[in-house]
Amino acid sequence: MEHLQRFYAGLSKKSFLTLAISLLVATDVVVLGFIYFKFSNDEFFQKVMQMSLQINGLSVESMGQDFITALHALFQRSLIISISLAFIYHLINYYAWSKEKKFALLYIKLLCGAGGPIIAFWGLSLLFSGSFIGAVLLLLGVADFTLSFGLNKFEDDQVKRPT
Repeated sequence: MEHLQRFYAGLSKKSFLTLAISLLVATDVVVLGFIYFKFSNDEFFQKVMQMSLQINGLSVESMGQDFITALHALFQRSLIISISLAFIYHLINYYAWSKEKKFALLYIKLLCGAGGPIIAFWGLSLLFSGSFIGAVLLLLGVADFTLSFGLNKFEDDQVKRPT
C-alpha cells in the first residue's frame, strides 16, 4: 500500500486524472462488452424465451415465429440502448470529475471503492470457472480499487472548491 501512495504522490493532478479516467473507461469497455456478448447471443435468448413460455404454459408455435423474431430484435435493441446509456452516464461523470465537480468525485469514489472489489470478485469467480475474461476483470477491478488511494491525494483541492 505504501508503494501505491508513493506512486500516486509522484503524479501531477493532470497525470492522475488521465490515468484514472483511462483505466475507468477501459474497465467500462471490458465490463459492458462482456455483458453485451454474454446476453446478446441467440442461445441465451432462446433459453430465456423457452423458460418464459414454459412458465406461462405457452409454446413457440402458439406465439408465432414472426413474433419471436420481433421480440428478439426488441431485446437486442434494449440491451444496446441500456449499455450505451450506462457508458454515456459514466463518460459524463468522468468529464464532470475532470472539471472538479464534487458530485462526480463522490461517484468516482463509490465506483473505485465499491465497484473495484465487486469487479475483482466477479473476475475471480469467472476465472475459477475457466474463463479468460475473469483474469482481465480481476486485474481491472484491483486496479480500479487502487485508484481510491490516489483519490485521497487529490480530493482536498477539489472539495475546497465550490461545485
